[in-house]
Amino acid sequence: DIQEITKRTFKIHKEGLNRSNIMYHHFNFESEEEKDKFLLNEIKETGPTIIYVSSKKKCRELADIIYKEGYLTGIYHGDLDYQERTTVQTQFINNDIKIIVATSAFGMGINKQDVRTVIHYHLPTSPSKYVQEVGRAGRDGEPSQALSFFTSRDLLILNHLAHDHGIDLDMLNLYEQGYQLNEEVTTNIKFLLELYPFEQLKDKIQAEQDQKLAAFHYMKN
Repeated sequence: DIQEITKRTFKIHKEGLNRSNIMYHHFNFESEEEKDKFLLNEIKETGPTIIYVSSKKKCRELADIIYKEGYLTGIYHGDLDYQERTTVQTQFINNDIKIIVATSAFGMGINKQDVRTVIHYHLPTSPSKYVQEVGRAGRDGEPSQALSFFTSRDLLILNHLAHDHGIDLDMLNLYEQGYQLNEEVTTNIKFLLELYPFEQLKDKIQAEQDQKLAAFHYMKN
């Protein structure tokens, strides 16, 4: 896509995803309370830590629990304004705060070499997201760890996120039949139809949905 848009040819560099300095651990829990208790004990010695959660609401709730235990804690999600995001990033990079509780919005462009621990309080919906997020640990080459947590209730969250496709085939069919959709969806569909014929766009959206569901089932297994 990048080559097509820029009309340039790029040299491709490929590297393996294995990071030998990162230790991987997974823990199953019976309840959220058990998960929280384990987490609060674990963060005593985790060093600079990113904790990924599935929603802005959980972001605030978990950060509050950790803060009450005596740890300086920042939150990061998509609804923060520019100043709030910049402040949290700077404090974390400078080790003024040890722990960030974040949605997947956190990490892009954050060049902190000494993140010692990445914790997935909720699992991401695909292996590629997991690899990207745990890859923020140990960029300095020093020993680091990736911890993932799971309760049976988390499967409902994963399932919901995996089926949140943005524009789906139902929306596209409604648009084709002349139904009134919200302005953002209508604008996005019009933009996509400038790039692809209708049937090709349907095939692309179906392929994307199939890929997301396959990734979700992989993570569930």
